[in-house]
Amino acid sequence: MQVGLSRPPLPQPRRPKESTVRLLSVREVARRLGVSNGAVYRMIRRGKLPAVHTSAGDRAIRIPEAAVDKIAVEMHRHSDTA
Repeated sequence: MQVGLSRPPLPQPRRPKESTVRLLSVREVARRLGVSNGAVYRMIRRGKLPAVHTSAGDRAIRIPEAAVDKIAVEMHRHSDTA
């Protein structure tokens, strides 16, 4: 037995970074944009808003907050020029 020899500690596994993407419901998006739920669904169908289905069996749709902020700015610009 050798005295004074020790093993270095094992490296700790890295934890994945937490996602900072906030997802909003159709209702939340409609309220933020001042439009109806139907208008939000149309924006999604037309590709103006990206959407995420939360699970295969769930019909819940979520929209990234950053995308909502972007379209809100575009809508504001459009209303200023009209």
